[in-house]
Amino acid sequence: MLRAGHNPNAPRRVAARRPRRGGTTGGLLVTLSLLGALAATAAVVTPAWLLASPNPAPQTVTARAPAHQEVIELLGSLISRSREVLAVHPRGADPYLEIVLWLEDGENRGRVDPDEIAVITHSEVMRTITYFGLEEEGADAEGGEHAVDASDIRRRAFCAAWRSRPDVPPRVLATGIATMEVQPVPRAAEGRRLLRISLTWPADLADGPDEASVLLDVLMRPDHEA
Repeated sequence: MLRAGHNPNAPRRVAARRPRRGGTTGGLLVTLSLLGALAATAAVVTPAWLLASPNPAPQTVTARAPAHQEVIELLGSLISRSREVLAVHPRGADPYLEIVLWLEDGENRGRVDPDEIAVITHSEVMRTITYFGLEEEGADAEGGEHAVDASDIRRRAFCAAWRSRPDVPPRVLATGIATMEVQPVPRAAEGRRLLRISLTWPADLADGPDEASVLLDVLMRPDHEA
């Protein structure tokens, strides 16, 4: 289930984190209780856009359970409000599906600083979606740390190294997610992509599996796709 604002076990200091570098990313993107108020501002592709587009795009699915639909909308807001999707790594030898986000372009314009990076992972074993980003203390202390080279970020090995950092704690965003799929869809505008994000919840005693999907309009260059 979604851990958005009502999880009694969530660390209080995460929700109280102050914004940094003049943007809203630091506090808002890692706190789903705040993201709930921003879900409507996600760059979600509407049915009207699909009808007007000359290129057919995958259709979206609305979850039966309202709580499940909230999960997909908040996840869509998290991704679409980021500056850029730097990489998408499908599940392979590594058990995770991973999305690397450039959350914002702060002080060093045009350069990806460590405190501007987040890795979103889905584990089919744990059935969790987890956020990996620098702790606020680490972000404040890393002023001398160099910007990260984009070619390094696009390598799958980057995600494993990022998750292993002691200053990058895991924050579970949602649980009970049986599968997660990310499908890039080309667009006419240079550098823009549609991402179809799909989530599936396992069957319960009353109904079969529940599914939800959303189309997001994001900045993602072709060479960033795995």
